[in-house]
Amino acid sequence: METKALINLKEGTVELVGSEEFVSKYLDIFKDKLDSKKAAAKKEVIDDMEDEETETKQDEEKIKGKKEKKVSKPTKAKNIAIEKFDIHKDKDNPSLEDFLKEKNPGKTTANVIAVIGYYITVLKGAEYFSEGNIDYAYRTLSIPKRPNHLRQIIINAKNDKDFFEPGEEGKWRLARTGEIFVDEKLPPKS
Repeated sequence: METKALINLKEGTVELVGSEEFVSKYLDIFKDKLDSKKAAAKKEVIDDMEDEETETKQDEEKIKGKKEKKVSKPTKAKNIAIEKFDIHKDKDNPSLEDFLKEKNPGKTTANVIAVIGYYITVLKGAEYFSEGNIDYAYRTLSIPKRPNHLRQIIINAKNDKDFFEPGEEGKWRLARTGEIFVDEKLPPKS
């Protein structure tokens, strides 16, 4: 009798031809090997699916986290207590409203604040001006585009243009650069 064995690993098939003893001996060996190979392949597929599921959950959590961050409310600026000061004309000085018109600081908030600070410290003789003074001027004179984050705008103008110097908490003084700007550069020359 002829003995023959055909093995196809791609398809996972084994064909044995021969005596019953030969076929049964090698059939058991190949069956075990194929079963272990199938089990390994199945485990690999399951592991891949679990990895993909984990990655999908992580991606969903990231997206959900981003959405939640977008929905969260922005932080509010610290409330500024309005501090009144004399904005009216006196024998030596114009009113703040007339001074702003004369200096024409434009729409740049830092320039408007510099003019108000100049008015308070140079013309009215105060040592400092406060964020409350600036807020009072904006509200009283209905100056458009009152800043929501006044402190940050002053800090930025201090750092970028050197207009202001910090004093006590919430108090500012006009730096020499700020004084020169208001004195000599305003109103802007055409």
